[in-house]
Amino acid sequence: MHRIFNPYTGADLGHPVPAGSRFVLWLIDLHDNLLFEDVGRKINGAGAVLLTVLCITGAIIWWPGVATWRRSLVAPWTGNWKRFNWGLHSVIGLWTFAFVLIWGISGIYLVWPEPFTSAADYLQPGVEYKGWRWGDDLLAWIARLHFGRFAGWPVKTLWFVLGFSPVILFVTGAVMWWNRVLRPARESENSVVSR
Repeated sequence: MHRIFNPYTGADLGHPVPAGSRFVLWLIDLHDNLLFEDVGRKINGAGAVLLTVLCITGAIIWWPGVATWRRSLVAPWTGNWKRFNWGLHSVIGLWTFAFVLIWGISGIYLVWPEPFTSAADYLQPGVEYKGWRWGDDLLAWIARLHFGRFAGWPVKTLWFVLGFSPVILFVTGAVMWWNRVLRPARESENSVVSR
């Protein structure tokens, strides 16, 4: 561990990086690598792939049709808690679909940029050494969109708040899965055992 010492007195002045900065660096390592360097980054990439698949399949499963999609704009506040949980999942999924999809795709790009760069090279061959390429701008925007690094602190604040939506979707989805799949399976197992 590195320390700073006073050159005249020899007094220990503490860590060279302030505690707040060390905490932020720890958060960055947690977000990027799950605190496990390259292995954690690959696990993060697999999670980004799963998030993208869940986002797309969730939208397909959710789609109620052209005539009734508006009912999912607001969560139902009446009825039992299972109906409210489903409505909350549906509403948050609808309002944050584009954000979650962007985070999933950009997460894949940040872990495995080579396929994206190869696609840009394929679409604009031989241009990489001659100057501007729209593919490079697109790739730069993918990274900006992941972190909300455009339009200043209002967008970063919005990204921070919306960043809780995948957690809420996970919890409400897990509750629905428990109620629809696991609990009925457990109850049928228990009824077979008790006979």
